[in-house]
Amino acid sequence: MQTKILLVCTIGLLLGADAKDDQKKLQGKWTATSGVIDGNEIPKDQIKGDMTLTFSGDKYTWAAGTDHGGGTFKLDPSKKPMAMDAVPSDGPVKGQTVEEIYEIDGDTLKICFVMPGNKRPAEFKSEAGSGHFLFTYKRAK
Repeated sequence: MQTKILLVCTIGLLLGADAKDDQKKLQGKWTATSGVIDGNEIPKDQIKGDMTLTFSGDKYTWAAGTDHGGGTFKLDPSKKPMAMDAVPSDGPVKGQTVEEIYEIDGDTLKICFVMPGNKRPAEFKSEAGSGHFLFTYKRAK
């Protein structure tokens, strides 16, 4: 029995460590390089340098032109694909959980999400009618 408890505690600590590692990797400013909303690709000239996402601790801020906002986030890298829950502190979905998936590969970050009340995406796709938002970011230098 004690062995099972120790195993469960160890797994819990390892998962917590993974979340902290990924949170550390996310820190800083990211610039969008591509975006697809419900199957519609955002033209490159509308994205280039204009859309940013910044992580600081467990908080995030975003900017797109003159629009901006922010909130808090929590990671669960034990899920496949890895899961992020974001809770905006302003805007039309203020205080609601936005279910996301994420992938960090060096200086590239992919995020796919849906509006609150919809099921978390299972893959990094945004097809027409899916309601999925898919963005790719590069770490800002």
